[in-house]
Amino acid sequence: MTSNFPVLKNIRNLLTVAISTCVPILQGAAVGTAQVSEVPYPNSNGDFTTAFVRGNRGYSANERWLVVVRSGDPRDANLDCRYTPNGEIRSHVRAGAIVEAVFLGSPNSPGSMEPNWANDAIVLEDGMTWLRVRGTSGLFYPARAGDWESLGECYVRANWHYGAPVNNDWSIPPRSHP
Repeated sequence: MTSNFPVLKNIRNLLTVAISTCVPILQGAAVGTAQVSEVPYPNSNGDFTTAFVRGNRGYSANERWLVVVRSGDPRDANLDCRYTPNGEIRSHVRAGAIVEAVFLGSPNSPGSMEPNWANDAIVLEDGMTWLRVRGTSGLFYPARAGDWESLGECYVRANWHYGAPVNNDWSIPPRSHP
């Protein structure tokens, strides 16, 4: 079975290319096809340099990010969230959590289609990118046992090894419990 895996992978890649080539052609014939927003992409180092995404009406904010922690070590299922970029650890986030990015204001500058970079949720500190998030998920827990008051805003590395943007158009709103 393992000898067939490369063949299956090649077939999957071929189907992906075929579908991505055919879908735009077929979408032209579809009635009422909606556009789906993009997500931020990492640079060649895997760093996300902005949480803003350019759209046809200016920029939008990519608000949700999935914690992935791709270290390869199964014991490493947490991501450290820090008080300041590369500062003291405030809390930990479990892999699989969806965190909410914290922006300082609107993505667009007033009267302009250009972004207001000062409002971005991603900041650069000592050559590393950091994503400002809010620690509200049940998958956040404090660095110091019992210190649940410390789950406020904190910073996680904005790198694909630790997280991935979740498309705003595909986000599922939280269920309300009766």
